[in-house]
Amino acid sequence: EGTVKDEKGQPVAGAAVKVQHVVRRETLTAQTGADGAYVIEPLDPGVYSLFVSKKGHCAVWFRHVQVTGGGRTRKDVVLPSDAPCPVP
Repeated sequence: EGTVKDEKGQPVAGAAVKVQHVVRRETLTAQTGADGAYVIEPLDPGVYSLFVSKKGHCAVWFRHVQVTGGGRTRKDVVLPSDAPCPVP
């Protein structure tokens, strides 16, 4: 769970959020609401990759996001505008 905001701190509605378990390759997706919030559940404990994207913004990717017991980890994201996007 978390929120997606732009670099000015405004919520980014309609962003695509994807998590993938790094070992099992299971993928779950969600979309942010009007307030920029997202929840993806259920997540088994483990290590995940997190990818967030929306047209007009640079995509953001996080590797090795640890989810512990209880299946919830908070990951807030800043999604920069797309002029220019950094090269990973």
